[in-house]
Amino acid sequence: MCECNKMDMKFRHFLLLILDDLSDIDRCRLHFVLGKQIPRRLRQSNSIENTIQIFEYLIDTGKIFTCLVEALSACGRSDWSKILKDFETTSSLSITQPHRQSHTEMTLTKSTLDEIIDDEEDSSFSFFKVFTKNLCLFN
Repeated sequence: MCECNKMDMKFRHFLLLILDDLSDIDRCRLHFVLGKQIPRRLRQSNSIENTIQIFEYLIDTGKIFTCLVEALSACGRSDWSKILKDFETTSSLSITQPHRQSHTEMTLTKSTLDEIIDDEEDSSFSFFKVFTKNLCLFN
């Protein structure tokens, strides 16, 4: 599997971790806050499936980081907003935007990942601990 595909899969895993932590009310608020950033048909239901489709839409349109960071913060989940923002600034992720045939590129190093892990040690989130088991992907 291509390194780009592994990173895309890791990012999608990260999004699923966010999704798993959101309550029904959190998802409802998230859909509401995203408003016109997403098609109305995707706001009809706050189901997990619909939220995954929203994430997919935001990835496809290249808005996943900007919209989701702001929306998570606005709907009261600034904890995940901060983690996503940190992830954006430290990850080596290539998200293909099919309609543009381009990539969003960022850089991840072991040291920046370790810094984020240290920052998150006091929080209840263990997302970045998942990466410590698979650091070979980032070397």
